[in-house]
Amino acid sequence: MWQRQASQALAAGHVEQAVRSYDAHGRIIVGEGEALRQALVDAVCQDVSENPNDTRLVLARTHAEVKALNQALRSVLISKGDNAGACEITVEATARGRKPVVETLPLVAGDRLIFGETLKAGAHLVRNNDLATVKAVYRDPDGEPVLCLVFDRGFEVTTRWADLIPVGHHSKGHKEERPIKVQHAYAVTLHSAQGASVDRAFVLNRAGLDRELLYVAMTRHRQACTLYTDTARMALLYQKNQIRRDGVVVDIDGAGRLEAPDALDQEDEHTQTLTPEMAIRQIILEGQQSSGKQNAADFVVNRQAWAEARSAEEAVAHEIRTRTIASEAVFAQPKQDPSFLPQISRSFAKQRSDGVSHRVPAQDQRQEEVWKKEAIKETRPRGPRHEPEW
Repeated sequence: MWQRQASQALAAGHVEQAVRSYDAHGRIIVGEGEALRQALVDAVCQDVSENPNDTRLVLARTHAEVKALNQALRSVLISKGDNAGACEITVEATARGRKPVVETLPLVAGDRLIFGETLKAGAHLVRNNDLATVKAVYRDPDGEPVLCLVFDRGFEVTTRWADLIPVGHHSKGHKEERPIKVQHAYAVTLHSAQGASVDRAFVLNRAGLDRELLYVAMTRHRQACTLYTDTARMALLYQKNQIRRDGVVVDIDGAGRLEAPDALDQEDEHTQTLTPEMAIRQIILEGQQSSGKQNAADFVVNRQAWAEARSAEEAVAHEIRTRTIASEAVFAQPKQDPSFLPQISRSFAKQRSDGVSHRVPAQDQRQEEVWKKEAIKETRPRGPRHEPEW
């Protein structure tokens, strides 16, 4: 019941309510690097052993994370499965990603695969993002790889690897220049998982999840979902003071957007240890950001002031000061909900627009100049954010 309520909260944009609920029920695991990934792998393997007939998804944001998870999970599951020691063959396939590369793909009975384009397979049509399990694999008398594939959509295909042809590339005289797009699917990207529904989901959060990705990640399951959050990124940012400006993030990301306010508290700047609560707050604030906005102006507190600024330097300096004052108001009260920061920022921006000035000490003014120069370096025009095609 509580997970259904959490999903409804995410759908309504109540990120903190949902994240706090998962945390209260022990469904958010925090850790770092390889140790965290191994904890996820161990949990998945245990679930496979205890619930062999149930369905599950292992999800991550980036292709690099998915590749590492695929390798780790496949190594364990194949070695411990019913087909341990079975015949393995290798084929050439095109791996997914913004810059697809041709790789050698090892195949054995029991492997999970995801296809990245529409293919003709005998009388059946294999769709982009179709998932399948390898039922059998062998070579025919000519030495060609042959696979028996059982698709999650409910049909079975036995075909030579060479006979899996992309739709539109099977006309007479046409020669496909690359292998088909397919890879192991012990883990998949969040982008690929949209629309999927399984019994249990295991989510690796290393690069941060915005509102849309967090919703996809935490609503694929029917029974349980666990979020494994890597705090190494947060700790590194905290240590280097790259996004922490007295509690305010002023950096501009690769999509040209002002990033979310940093949820880390204002203890001694040399402190490098993140508490679980600090990590939870960061998850919440990252989850309140929307990837639907692509222009830096969409993320500023006072769009009118941003548009009327005489220069980029002036616009960024005003935005920094606005967020700083708002953040000071939030963090001056230990129990203050940081999600109120946008409202406080807008209130301060309105005061500035109405002519109410805020005098700043000379030292703060010099610091603002430093922040301004650092932020301006990242304001070069950026291209639109492109999602992978599969």
